[in-house]
Amino acid sequence: MIDVTFLLLIFFMCTLNFKALEGILQAYLPKEDGQSKAFIDKEPEEPITVKLLKEQQETFIWVGDVKLSGADRYKQLYTKIRYIIAKTPNTSVIIDPDIDIPFQEVISTLNVCRKIDQERGGKPIPVKFTTLPEESG
Repeated sequence: MIDVTFLLLIFFMCTLNFKALEGILQAYLPKEDGQSKAFIDKEPEEPITVKLLKEQQETFIWVGDVKLSGADRYKQLYTKIRYIIAKTPNTSVIIDPDIDIPFQEVISTLNVCRKIDQERGGKPIPVKFTTLPEESG
């Protein structure tokens, strides 16, 4: 009985076909050629960082060194981002909310970027969010 078990085991091992991995392209790229000389190295554009901070009961918006506050802070934010995008159209926006910012404030900031997208009618502004720093310890 043990002999039959070992014979079956050897049979299945010899006839086993491993599944081919998907998504792997068999490509052989030339190693001696680099990037084409036609590409011009240009400096990446500085992203617009929008920091949302809560002090006491009010939310303040920082765009660079400019502090936006008051009831019309999102109109001010719209004007500021639109001005920067007009000068550097390929820049992105990074939204950096503080931990205790209400979700509505973050969505309102995102809506400002989407409103600019709709008015431009072209390539949308890439919007990214920052992550929380990892706790050390």
